Amino acid sequence: MATNLTERRVVVTGLGVVTPLGHQVDAFWNNLLAGQCGIARIARFDSSKFDCQIAAEVKNFDPAPAFPAPKELRRTDRFSHFGIHAGSQALRDSGLDLNSINRDEVGVFIGSGIGGLQTVSEQCQVLLERVWGWEFGGGTRTVDVHIHWLREKIEIDPSNPTRIVTVHGSGYRFEG
Repeated sequence: MATNLTERRVVVTGLGVVTPLGHQVDAFWNNLLAGQCGIARIARFDSSKFDCQIAAEVKNFDPAPAFPAPKELRRTDRFSHFGIHAGSQALRDSGLDLNSINRDEVGVFIGSGIGGLQTVSEQCQVLLERVWGWEFGGGTRTVDVHIHWLREKIEIDPSNPTRIVTVHGSGYRFEG
């Protein structure tokens, strides 16, 4: 075993990718060499109210083959699906038999810019609906606010959910 860290060697045994240019290494590499662009109009949600309407989205992706059980698939965020799928590809590509190697000498490197925002967004909505009583689905959103003795109605601007339009009750009215 090497005693000096500069003497240690790393061997890349397998590759896996999930990108806007392809979900398999060969497809990704060929599209990259061909000068393909993975940027297009956003398709995962309605982006018409945003200044930027383009993104490098991963399209036509089925993570199911990398998951042993559908339950695990449902319980993980989409960005995790990308990592698990790419990791599964890399393991297959490596040809390693995990039962015949020293697993303490095997590692994985995963690159991700950011992830989990879909789950964060969904869980924030659940919190706002269950705890604060927000009603989603159109029209002015109403939330009951409980601050000690004060119980007021707050109207939220549907075009900008971060903007409070009015507070009704006790004579308060402000725009923020």
